[in-house]
Amino acid sequence: MNTSRSERYRLIKAEEIANWYGTSLKPVLSAEQFDAIAQTINGWWWPGDEPPADASPETEAASRKYMEEVIYLWDFKQVTKAAKTLLDKLPAIQRQRTKLVPHDYVGLRALEQLSILLTETMPMIEFPWGPGDTRKGRLQISKLWQSHALLIGQTIISEMSKAGHETTSISRNSVIVRIVREVMMRMKIEGAHVTETAISAFLVRLDKFYGLTPQGVETLMTTNYARIFCGLPASS
Repeated sequence: MNTSRSERYRLIKAEEIANWYGTSLKPVLSAEQFDAIAQTINGWWWPGDEPPADASPETEAASRKYMEEVIYLWDFKQVTKAAKTLLDKLPAIQRQRTKLVPHDYVGLRALEQLSILLTETMPMIEFPWGPGDTRKGRLQISKLWQSHALLIGQTIISEMSKAGHETTSISRNSVIVRIVREVMMRMKIEGAHVTETAISAFLVRLDKFYGLTPQGVETLMTTNYARIFCGLPASS
């Protein structure tokens, strides 16, 4: 049975975030930034929360799905399967359309263009980060705490970047990993008792494959498959 957030734990305060962050890392974050982090975290849907009184079941379901599957850009396998099915069936669709409405030149031309475009884009649908052999060991999310670790980490890194941090550490002794674990423990996330080493290992792998930190994004953008995926010209 769900219980209200106030019955389960206190909301996280900006002062707590600042305390977990510490004072040794420069440049420091402002009070407004700590407040922004706290407000962002407190505003998320967390397991066990009751939906707001004005929230529709659809809104709650969408929020829950986002929290649980945030790491995925899309379901690569399902989208590829659907695209291949459509491409395979297009000739039959075109033939049937020609028989039913032979003078619908606009519609027939649209189907022809769809076939051409789908054929051209199939490699990007099937291998969005480039051919499979260039992405060995792609990161898979398998535990609920990993989704929350990603969201919390992104929130902190974003504010650190605004404060002027050109690099951000996600080692097991970093402030990011420390805050991630503290927040997950407070929010009573299943599996939140994992060690800082486990959290760091997950974030490091995520950074390698998707670019979590500023330096991770920069490194990722040196690879041609990532540049092409993001609409940038391939490097020579």
